[in-house]
Amino acid sequence: MPWDILNGLVVSRGLRTSYLKDGLDIQCAPALKRLESDSLPRMHRLPHRIIHNDAHSGNGLCDPDDPSTITGIIDFGDLVYRPLVVELATSLASIIERSPTPLRSTAALILGFESKLSIPQEELELLYDATLARAIMTVQLLKFRVDNTIVDVIFRDVHLPDSKAGLEKVLRRDFRDQ
Repeated sequence: MPWDILNGLVVSRGLRTSYLKDGLDIQCAPALKRLESDSLPRMHRLPHRIIHNDAHSGNGLCDPDDPSTITGIIDFGDLVYRPLVVELATSLASIIERSPTPLRSTAALILGFESKLSIPQEELELLYDATLARAIMTVQLLKFRVDNTIVDVIFRDVHLPDSKAGLEKVLRRDFRDQ
């Protein structure tokens, strides 16, 4: 599963050198070292469960009369057996990248998540690094797709640049509302 942050791809030398471009390789180097030596091994030792691993706004179904009410979730092709923090990080990376109010949206996601399912402290301690790993992996895999497959212009000219901007926000820990 390429979109699994715990499968080793995010810290692989090949993805790091080939698909983190425009200075992102240098910016991500300290984080990748920390992920490889500390955070990802710690995540592997956490309790695991089946998670969706692709929870973002494009995979949520909303009530047409009340778009703030989620009525369902689609796209279960990325299901994995991983710690809860990986699920939350997947959503956070997407929110930070796309939201005009990332800090407010991040707080709402965490509070909403916690209202239904308690997030253990040991997992909350790894939330930033899990989110960073997801943001790095998103850029790596989107750049791989752009370089190695036929993609439409919107994918190349919108999604990849947006993902790079989101990664840079996470690296700067810049979640301020715009």
